[in-house]
Amino acid sequence: MTRKKKDAAENDRNEDIFAALKETLQKISPDLQVFYGKEVPEMDVTGRIPTPLTVLNVFLGGGIARGRITEIYGGSGDGKTAFIFALQAIHQKMGGKILHWDLETSMNSGQAVKAGVDVTRGWLGCRATCIEDVFSGMDRAIVSMDSLKDDCPLLITWDSLAATPPRKALEDEKYEDESTYYRARVISRCLNKFAAAMTRAKATVVIVNQTRIKVEHNSYKARFQTEEDKVTPIGGKAREYAMTTCIQITRKGSICHGEGGRKTKAGIRGHIYITKNREGIPFGKFPYRYYFSDLATGREGFDDEESTLAYLQEVGVLEDCKAVRKYKTKTGAIQERTVKALRLKLEEDKYFTGFSLHEMAEKLRATPEVWKQVQEKVRIVALGLDLVGKPLYDEDDPQPGTDDLTIAEPGDEES
Repeated sequence: MTRKKKDAAENDRNEDIFAALKETLQKISPDLQVFYGKEVPEMDVTGRIPTPLTVLNVFLGGGIARGRITEIYGGSGDGKTAFIFALQAIHQKMGGKILHWDLETSMNSGQAVKAGVDVTRGWLGCRATCIEDVFSGMDRAIVSMDSLKDDCPLLITWDSLAATPPRKALEDEKYEDESTYYRARVISRCLNKFAAAMTRAKATVVIVNQTRIKVEHNSYKARFQTEEDKVTPIGGKAREYAMTTCIQITRKGSICHGEGGRKTKAGIRGHIYITKNREGIPFGKFPYRYYFSDLATGREGFDDEESTLAYLQEVGVLEDCKAVRKYKTKTGAIQERTVKALRLKLEEDKYFTGFSLHEMAEKLRATPEVWKQVQEKVRIVALGLDLVGKPLYDEDDPQPGTDDLTIAEPGDEES
């Protein structure tokens, strides 16, 4: 018997075995689904919703995956709600509809409008009293959207899971005795049922959650933990099993403008951690910048350009250097001074330079072609297509200069 005939006989035998096994499994329960061969359903991501941050899009594979459940968690004042509104604005520009659950009862329509959300078109806000009602409402919304003939993507946002109590907390006065464990069980049970409905849905669900300090934060082990390891999201560990992506937003400090005692807080800075990601690169970490109201430039919201440059600086691609800066004195004379600057190598003999991240971000907004090159540099670095630790330039290469920014020679550096 030839090799081809042996392979054909083996394939026929496997077909008979799996056909018999399929019939046996289907007898267990009428709700049991068994797939074999070409019957296996397509579970690939049908599309993505880009986020307001380029680096996050690269790590997520293009943005938030459609038809999946994503969790965004962090402490109070870290920018979670602002991130949700920015995501809603992008989804609306793509022609999608919004269903927003506001359980913190602090919905600020002005903040949503500033982020670019049109609350008068394709936007529906809801409020509920308990976790069970929210899951029931989201399930019915998904079924209603599936019954529509047009392909209209739906984005469901829930702000927030931590602010939503279970029904027992509203009806039973003795709920406090088992509050921590019961809430986790309710969330786990509802998520398991809802995740099954998400497999056939056109909707995308983004759940906002808050963190709390772990019980053992005062123990000896906690002394060696980072600030991120000392907190955990509300809802228990079983909660993350139903999530496709988990994103942690952590505020590290404030962005202040001004000099001396006239400094004002213009925004916040922090880091974003991708703690779980089934559809992209897991365990990514990068900085972000968010402005409340930048009086100097009029910027509000997430600063994509400055956040991208901060990431390149953190991984060592955007490097420090010395530069000559020209300025006018009180008498009108022009003088030069050697100061610290930043440079990013884009091509063999082309550098992108600036005196600060904020200034370089303004330059990127004014030069879209350079911004595209910087985005490509981020993709190369994040995906590991280039060695981050390897120098991107030779020490003997001639350094470029402009009228207002010239790389200083080694002997011209001030003490």
